Amino acid sequence: MVNAQGEIMYVGKAKNLVRRVHQYTQIERLPNRLRLMVSLLTKIEVLITKSEEEALLLEAQLIKGLRPKFNIALKSDKSFPYLVIENVHKFPRIFKYRGAKKEKNSYFGPFLVAGDLENLMLNIQKIFKLRSCSDKFFSRRQRPCLLYQISRCSAPCVDKISEADYNKSLKRAKKFLSGDVAELRNELIKEMEIASENLQFEKAAEVRYKIQLFNQLQTEELYSENAYDNIDVFAIYSMQLRNAIQVFSIREGKNVGHANFFLDAIEEGDEIVKTFLLTYYAKKAPPSVIAINYTDSNTAKVLETLFNIKILNAEKDKSVARIYSIARKNAEVSLIQHMKNDIVADEILQQLQNIFDLDKPIQRIEVYDNSHIQGKYAVGCRVVSDGKQFIKDEYRIFKIRQVEVGDDYSMMHEVLMRRFKKLESTNIPDLILIDGGPNHLAVASSVLKELNVTDIRAVAIAKGPKRNAGEETFYLDDGQVINFAKDDKVLHYLQRLRDEAHRFAISTHRKLRQKETITSLTSTIPGIGSKRQKILLSAFGSYEKIKRASLKELQQLPNFGKNFALEVYNYLHSKKDE
Repeated sequence: MVNAQGEIMYVGKAKNLVRRVHQYTQIERLPNRLRLMVSLLTKIEVLITKSEEEALLLEAQLIKGLRPKFNIALKSDKSFPYLVIENVHKFPRIFKYRGAKKEKNSYFGPFLVAGDLENLMLNIQKIFKLRSCSDKFFSRRQRPCLLYQISRCSAPCVDKISEADYNKSLKRAKKFLSGDVAELRNELIKEMEIASENLQFEKAAEVRYKIQLFNQLQTEELYSENAYDNIDVFAIYSMQLRNAIQVFSIREGKNVGHANFFLDAIEEGDEIVKTFLLTYYAKKAPPSVIAINYTDSNTAKVLETLFNIKILNAEKDKSVARIYSIARKNAEVSLIQHMKNDIVADEILQQLQNIFDLDKPIQRIEVYDNSHIQGKYAVGCRVVSDGKQFIKDEYRIFKIRQVEVGDDYSMMHEVLMRRFKKLESTNIPDLILIDGGPNHLAVASSVLKELNVTDIRAVAIAKGPKRNAGEETFYLDDGQVINFAKDDKVLHYLQRLRDEAHRFAISTHRKLRQKETITSLTSTIPGIGSKRQKILLSAFGSYEKIKRASLKELQQLPNFGKNFALEVYNYLHSKKDE
């Protein structure tokens, strides 16, 4: 399906083309997203294949290569995250990781929902007090960080725990993550009893708290009746051409998480299943068995051939009945809530379209903000929203190149000029929101006019005289000035957009400032060079730790050698003695 500019808006397949096209002509039955798609179409191109399997493969290839705007898009193309224990360090850390596995580390997962992994890491820290900081952060600590103060880390960075005791906690954490629950619980109970007998009541109380946390993590095993060690169980719930898909994943007999996906689709159940699974498993290997509803025998045969797996009918197979019933209930509840949230979001976007006098429904909003300290570390930042959620893959950082110190307007001019000079027709915003006043808006309007960019509404959001939330004034590029009531939902929506841009700009600016501060200190070392600077910082993390490094440690660094390491060592120690 193609628009007037020749861009492919949607790729799909159909056994009965006439019926499928007719469905798209019933505008009043379509969700807003599909209504917008139909309004943009000017022609439909058709390819005929020899078989349904060939059509399915071609559809997958075209969607992957063309990434049409209105095809099913899962929340993220990222692989599922793991909890990793890095084994090479003297005091190994735990952290979240996506990507290829490395032999030196221990991996637990994967987790379908990053939030599940975050909660697990939080509890691992509370019970076992393992560090989660980077090696650089660890190496430059002079005193314990906040996590030690709130009892979520044992502070091995400043020798608050011995290596032996830390490794004991590490082994226990691995037991817990590997499922050795009974043995670990008995160890903790025995440790608590010994502490009590020795009148070490504070230690006994601490261990008792660990046991309580540990018990809270142990819930009823919902999957004990499952006959498959590796299986994904899907439940699709549909209502008014909206669909929720809930997936529960079992790996090696353990639940590794569940996730929700939402999509608008005019296809019937079996077509939704095929298209969704092709997208879902595009970058990850499927398990040996998949259970899903909406599968006739022909659909199952096609999918089994494509993925080389076994397909179960989740509604009829008793071996997955319990998991499926939970998944289906979750899909139903989540779709109802999702649709309620969409109604509220659609109302706000419709109001915004009317207030700002936009010609078409809002599909893309870009928000711009600058950050600098007297012109230093100057950056401009862009955040992007599709109207209902932020699209973080499209956030951008613009390092300012050609402005005078503190010239905020020149910064905005440079950022917008670089953004809109090479404007692609696929990512044109309907609205740009500028954090600033009427002068910032004038800069934005002049850039758009200079580049002959039309059909984009520019709006500036300025804080009130006391900079209090709720007192913002909005300046439009047609000369209008708008103030909202403090309890107006549209105002709150615009504030969230502005605050996200401000957060992104400030965090980016802070990272640049920190990096330059460390780099400037090491640059005073004679003959150091940028490559050796990076090696030093990677090995020791801070200038203070570099100064305390022994000659032997410096000589072991790559590209240093004995003579240069000695020069660095002598320089650092001569500076120390001055």
